[in-house]
Amino acid sequence: MARNNSRWPWMGASGSSGTNPMEQLLKMQQQWLESMSQGFGRAGANPFAGPFSNMGPGAAPRGPGMMGGLLQMQTKLQELERRVAELEACNEVLRFMYDWAFQIDQTQTLPKAEAEAVARHIVDDRMTPDGTFDFSTIPGWLGVWGPDKQDIVDKLMVFGEQIEWSYHLYPNGTPTVDLSRGTATFTTQSEVVPLRQGRQGAWLFLRQVSTLAKVGDGWRMRCYELSDLRQTQGDLSPMRSSLGASASAGARESGGGRRVVRRGD
Repeated sequence: MARNNSRWPWMGASGSSGTNPMEQLLKMQQQWLESMSQGFGRAGANPFAGPFSNMGPGAAPRGPGMMGGLLQMQTKLQELERRVAELEACNEVLRFMYDWAFQIDQTQTLPKAEAEAVARHIVDDRMTPDGTFDFSTIPGWLGVWGPDKQDIVDKLMVFGEQIEWSYHLYPNGTPTVDLSRGTATFTTQSEVVPLRQGRQGAWLFLRQVSTLAKVGDGWRMRCYELSDLRQTQGDLSPMRSSLGASASAGARESGGGRRVVRRGD
């Protein structure tokens, strides 16, 4: 028996269709909303004429209150879409910064040839053409690197050769994004970097304010800015088995062999 599909105009007698039913339904819904927005603006107009006219005049409530509710719902949906887009962008920035930290670690850990390849990857694929490293607010430290890309690569290599390994941490990093401008800021009050230089170990604590720009479908670093450097250092010579309570007591009396340095003090 052939199916009667007169109520569903997009379907043929066999129940098949050349048009996606969901697309057709969405189209009908859009036509209905348009007819309502036009109908409420004309005295005596029937806002329910159109694709749902067969529902009858009493099929749904009428009046400007319903239109206001629809507009309010549309506004809320648009706000929700904007907020979701912002959250997705913030998540992208966080992933970018975690990868950024890992890449910097690699320039200070890998053998020279591999480290240089990573440094080149950073400047070519992770930074904007005018991107810089800015350490200028830390007196007597590293200044500004870039925007010349070779300058950044060279200085990453010189700095990395002094370090056996490092691990950049952003424990309280906070991203903010401006989708209309395609920009983002990543701020952390205490970037933490444990590292080793020969027999010396150090912990660096810095304030970071990085600015990023959206390029294509991804983010790139425009300015990696560090300031307010604090540093602890200590001897990392291999521990001897004779170390015991007396050595621990001596370390406590001498302050543990550590010193705290703040640049500019």
